[in-house]
Amino acid sequence: MSIKEIKQKTVNVQHKILQVPAQEYLQKVNKFSDPYSQEALQSFTADYLNSTDDQGIIGMVRYNKSEGDVVIDAAIRYPERLS
Repeated sequence: MSIKEIKQKTVNVQHKILQVPAQEYLQKVNKFSDPYSQEALQSFTADYLNSTDDQGIIGMVRYNKSEGDVVIDAAIRYPERLS
């Protein structure tokens, strides 16, 4: 095999748990045909991270509906170093 790894990036993965009123969430993702798709959830999370000047990289995002709210669990990666 001619593939070789030339750099390794170490990342710290943190989970951000966001609780959002369902109505507010649905308004912000209204351009998506499925508001609970991975794309919609990541877009919402990206907007949130941008609004807080957070430079994390979004990974998988899950959600639960809870009493009129949407609870988002987003895995956010933060690069630590290159070796």
